[in-house]
This record gives sequence, structure tokens and C-alpha cells, in this order.
Amino acid sequence: MVKKHPAVGQQLLAKISRLHLVAQMIGLQNTPPEWNGNAPPETDAEVVALGSNLLAVALSLDAEIVAGHSRSAAFAALEKGMQLDKRIIKLLVNLPCETSEETIQVLTLSELRSQMVLDQDVMSRT
Repeated sequence: MVKKHPAVGQQLLAKISRLHLVAQMIGLQNTPPEWNGNAPPETDAEVVALGSNLLAVALSLDAEIVAGHSRSAAFAALEKGMQLDKRIIKLLVNLPCETSEETIQVLTLSELRSQMVLDQDVMSRT
């Protein structure tokens, strides 16, 4: 089902004319086209290539961080990825990053407290 998200997102956004390029970027996020990176994108195809590459890197970085990896470990994992644009990763590594007070914990139901932000839905077995 998750593999279909880009196609579903593309179909939904394609119906909004001003978002047709964004729709293409989302549709190609799992297999972004080659972006030459020599100059700012000028054609729609170059914009879509850059955007889908940025999205692919951002989603991969988010997945690494949500999995509990540190920022440096997450970027190291991305640099090993074969399909990600290394130039975009290098640019992101050098961006300043605000530190967060958030922590990721695995809790039992009795440990849940008001105002907690949950990563996953809470379900009961009854």
C-alpha cells in the first residue's frame, strides 16, 4: 500500500492545474529522473527532476531519523544509498540544524500521558 502513495498523490494533485509539476515530482519520488545539477532548472522536466530528487532524499532522511538514527548516522546511510542524488545530500549535510527536545521512546499503554505526540496509532486488542 505504501508503494502506491506516490501514484495516488500524483493522481490527486494532477487534478489541480497549478500543481501539475508537483504531481509529477511526487509520482517520481521513488525513481527520480537524472538531474544534471549544472545550473538552476529552467525547463519543466528539469524542475520535476530536481523536485523528485529532493523529495526522495527528504523522505529517506526522515525514515532514517524516525528509525532512531542520529543525524550523522542518517546522512551516512543516505550517502551509501545508490539511487539518491549525492549532491543534494551534501548540501543538506552542510545546512545548520536546530536541535530538538523530542525523544523517541517505546511505551506501554500505562505510560502514556496527556500532551504526548505519538508516532503510531494506539490500538487495543479488545
